Amino acid sequence: MLYIHTPIFNPGIAFGVMSRNLLLSSFLSILALYLVVFATLRLPAYRVPLYILLAGALSNVLDRIFRAGVVDYLSLKGFPWSFNIADTFIIWGTLHYLIISMRKDVSNTV
Repeated sequence: MLYIHTPIFNPGIAFGVMSRNLLLSSFLSILALYLVVFATLRLPAYRVPLYILLAGALSNVLDRIFRAGVVDYLSLKGFPWSFNIADTFIIWGTLHYLIISMRKDVSNTV
């Protein structure tokens, strides 16, 4: 079951990793965002999953810039970490990307 709970401030990246180094975590987030944009331009067949991933990554980067961290407010029963909607976009975009990449008939042309 999905639960909405009291917001938890997370200054780190995933699961609170690097919570003490805002500059490094922000740099890595922006670098990841750049790589997703670059991949989107180079791999047209993967645009939809990369746009979904990009939406989540951009949301988290903006939170890090303006709030010095992200706010997590969702949790799953039996899952020890909290997350937010942007995290779900990142996960779904990544899964969608992997599913498409496993198909044999995918073409990288427009």
